[in-house]
Amino acid sequence: MRLPHRDPIRLGPTPYEVFQEREGIPSVKGFFIEDLMDVDVKPWERMGALGSFLNLGEQQETDAYVCEIPPGKQTNSQRHLFETLVYIHKGRGATTVWFEENAKQTFEWSAGAIFAIPLNVSYQHFNVSNEPVRFLGGTNAPHVINLFHNDDFIFRNSATGFDLSGSSFKRTNASLCVRGKAIWSRISMRSLSMIIQ
Repeated sequence: MRLPHRDPIRLGPTPYEVFQEREGIPSVKGFFIEDLMDVDVKPWERMGALGSFLNLGEQQETDAYVCEIPPGKQTNSQRHLFETLVYIHKGRGATTVWFEENAKQTFEWSAGAIFAIPLNVSYQHFNVSNEPVRFLGGTNAPHVINLFHNDDFIFRNSATGFDLSGSSFKRTNASLCVRGKAIWSRISMRSLSMIIQ
């Protein structure tokens, strides 16, 4: 039996749509991008670089963004509770990641590199070349933002104490905090991952 077609019910902007509006950069909608170099990028205050969102496929589970770092510059440091997979389209540089200021790890990359940013670590991208770096970041930010509705929890979460070694995450006594107040305690990263997905 076929169900009758109906248009989606829109109850106003979603938390993700409100977030995108506040970010103040273009958002490309549709089903494909022919060339990442053709995507118009504008100044992106939060990232400290140029950027544009890519919202393809008329869904709000995943998104992508194009970011361009001018020669010799870097992005602002970032930290968030959504997953990010980065593809370097043009240029070369380095990324530094850290849980704590005194334990930073840096790795270099060039065009064609693909890497993932771990959940809730601080990171910063650097352009070490004489040409702009342009990269694509794929995320599950729409799902996480629509789920939690709380920018402090998503972007300024100071949770630490997770043991990320081994093939599975181990439970610790860490708490997920917003402005110093524990809102979730004794949670494993695997549990958080299942909630976010």
